[in-house]
Amino acid sequence: MPCTFHLDDPLRELGPGCQFGIPEDELIKLNGEMWCEFHFPLKGVKAKWNEAQIKVFNEKIFGFIDKASNDGKTADLSGVVFPGSISFNRYADKSNDLPGVRFFGAMFNGDARFDGVTFGGDAGFEGATFGGDAGFEGTTFGGDAGFDETTFSGAAAFHGVTFRGIAWFREATFGGIAWFHGATFAGLAWFHAATFSSVAGFGGATFSGDAAFHGATFSDIAQFHGATFGGDAGFEGAMFSDDANFSGSSSPPGDSFLRITFAGTNFNGQARFTNRHFLESTDFGGGLFKKAPEFHNCTLHQDTNFDGRQFEDHSGEAVRAYRTLKLAMEKVRSWTEQARFFAYEQQSLRAQPDTPRWVKLFSRLYEVTANYGQSCMRPVAGFAGTFAVFFLVYLAFKTKVPITWADIGDVARFGLQQVFRPFQAFSPSHKDSIPLILALLAALHSVLNLSFLTLFILALRRRFKIG
Repeated sequence: MPCTFHLDDPLRELGPGCQFGIPEDELIKLNGEMWCEFHFPLKGVKAKWNEAQIKVFNEKIFGFIDKASNDGKTADLSGVVFPGSISFNRYADKSNDLPGVRFFGAMFNGDARFDGVTFGGDAGFEGATFGGDAGFEGTTFGGDAGFDETTFSGAAAFHGVTFRGIAWFREATFGGIAWFHGATFAGLAWFHAATFSSVAGFGGATFSGDAAFHGATFSDIAQFHGATFGGDAGFEGAMFSDDANFSGSSSPPGDSFLRITFAGTNFNGQARFTNRHFLESTDFGGGLFKKAPEFHNCTLHQDTNFDGRQFEDHSGEAVRAYRTLKLAMEKVRSWTEQARFFAYEQQSLRAQPDTPRWVKLFSRLYEVTANYGQSCMRPVAGFAGTFAVFFLVYLAFKTKVPITWADIGDVARFGLQQVFRPFQAFSPSHKDSIPLILALLAALHSVLNLSFLTLFILALRRRFKIG
């Protein structure tokens, strides 16, 4: 009976079974199944191995790798269960001495160190589990690096790593800190639906190709400050539960984005994009900014989209953030967005304790009557509602009972007079026919009519103005 291990993968040259060829008399029995020492689960006797036994096991792994390297083959370590910590640093000083390696579904039950190692071929860690810390500091991946559906239970250190091929981290789970500071991604960096439970550090990283973080989840701080994006960057549907820092460096190339999209992305913490130049189309459509985003000292592209984006922060601290966005939209002649951020700025100003009460009052009135110049229909509705109210007031001055249709017509004409001939009630011709109280009410009606008309014209002009 061969080793029970089975893994269906089209990339495996030896088929789905065990690759080590251990004789049956050397297999270990567990619950009616036979296992080689490499695939044996971390149970029973293997779980009790001491450091000396673990060291012997690791030496066998190195011997397997060296033989594959000498034969010019890929070292297939798929499904291996490592009983303790292991360091591959012996390969750190020999360029391309570590061949293509497959750790598909492997389980590292202690720390795994690959610091400074150079992978001459593809490196596959798909479905692997790192129970301790994973160290890849200064590592070079000469081919593609596959970490799809990999689980990092401890810290994952990728400081200064160089990915010369495609870096696959689709649906990877980072339970501890994920450090990619200063990492270089020469090809596609694919983090689709990856989960970062702790701090995700990509500060100063270089993405020469496209960077895909679609649907990624960042439960802690996400650091992309000073990161360089040479290709398209996609964060569609990503979730940032804490602060997200995308601030640029003080000088190029770390101060610019090419085409980048945050469509449907939710930022529940502070989002910072300071000192960045958006050189191509930028999409912030949909999604949420829980706190006012910071775009200070930014240059936004004309094709910048905020359609459907929710901005929930109207606190006093958000004033400068919205003022910056208002000025940025003015520069690209996006009047609708400019009006939107002007409204947010005014709402935030009302929340500041040192704002005068009369300013807060008129700000509130401007919001109710015209949504800070964004609505043409609110002034129209206000105009119509005012006319209806004063129509009833004027009708109350009719003392003759019953009131006829002719009386209603007279009242309507009088109300329309305050629209088309304001303050006519104070003309000498009406001195004796209109009581003073009625004239004062008509004057108030005229003032309100002129106010709504002004608001309507301003909103119409803002919506259709050219420059």
